[in-house]
Amino acid sequence: MHLEFITNVEKNTNFNIEVKEFFQSKKTPDFETWKNFLSERAHGTFAIIIDTKDYIYAAVDKVRKFPVFYSTKYLKVTSKLKELLKSENGITIDQSQLLLTFFSGYTIGNKTLYNDIVTLDPGQCLILNKGEKSIRVENYFNLTGVKSSALSSGDLKKQFKEILIHTFENIKNLQRPIYVPLSGGMDSRLVVSILKELNCRDVYSFSYGDINNHEVKTAKRVSEKLNVEWSFFPLNNAIQRSAMLSEEFKKYLSNFD
Repeated sequence: MHLEFITNVEKNTNFNIEVKEFFQSKKTPDFETWKNFLSERAHGTFAIIIDTKDYIYAAVDKVRKFPVFYSTKYLKVTSKLKELLKSENGITIDQSQLLLTFFSGYTIGNKTLYNDIVTLDPGQCLILNKGEKSIRVENYFNLTGVKSSALSSGDLKKQFKEILIHTFENIKNLQRPIYVPLSGGMDSRLVVSILKELNCRDVYSFSYGDINNHEVKTAKRVSEKLNVEWSFFPLNNAIQRSAMLSEEFKKYLSNFD
């Protein structure tokens, strides 16, 4: 069994250990067992690919921070699209997705720029059956399935605060610097406020754009109010063009699919 566990935190996380123990005990779990395990235990940001003798299991977290690509035509599952493109001949560009990317910057849904290659959506898992040459994909988490609550406004606010505290305590426990892109909106302001409430060390904020932009001015005031170190990075067309033509940016692009 080969386990590929991708995350932006230390590899020896609780969930990583739970996945290893799950496959050590279950060996070749069926789809419902795999999906139920993820539904009950999955947390954090991750992508998983487990390659066994007869099956390949895969899953991504609830926001799909790390993509997993698969193909029902080529019966491949990978986190490295470039390797898939190199291993198969005749892969063609999906012209409709190319057009969408040209106008919006994105493909739609689980589509990629290539025909017969798609990605797992957030909160999805799959099993590839090598013997039957089939792939089954389902959601282990579905945001649209969340039911409305009968709790009062006060109880909902309390529950929300508890979730925030729990989430950011996990971030604090990573014990590494935290950089927050700060705008004039409520979301990033909430992030730095919670971090300060939890007495997190090494918290830094930054903003970019036009120094006279009202959001930049608001971000600076918020940082001063919370006593968080703030940095500003000017941004205009000339600076963006220079950055995108730089060798450093080309090197950055070469590392990603």
